[in-house]
Amino acid sequence: MVGGLLALGLLAFLTSARGVLSVGPEAEAASPLLATEVGWGGPTPTPLGTQSLTRVTTPGCCALIGWASDSRSVLVLTQPALEEAAQVQAIPVDGGKAQVAWKRPAAFSPDGSLAVELEGEAVRVTRRSNG
Repeated sequence: MVGGLLALGLLAFLTSARGVLSVGPEAEAASPLLATEVGWGGPTPTPLGTQSLTRVTTPGCCALIGWASDSRSVLVLTQPALEEAAQVQAIPVDGGKAQVAWKRPAAFSPDGSLAVELEGEAVRVTRRSNG
């Protein structure tokens, strides 16, 4: 589980160093892309009273990694049983059955095409479509 969380932190570090992942006004000002280039003029607040929360996992289930690239499921790091290895599962937000997204702890590139895993003191980057 720790390895997956470290890989997630490494992915965040690597993408932020290239300007792909940016958070906050200072990061927005440093971005090489203008808001008009990406078709986004800033956040649009959701009107109060229109927000709702839906639980998709049981309490104490797992560590949230993030959203799947298609935004139809959330990715969580879970260990199905004590004797089994940790894995990344995709849990559909519409209530469908969870599926294994990756058989080991990993973080994914923003488009979901690459898996980043720690292997000792090295990092493995794997193209998910063909290994």
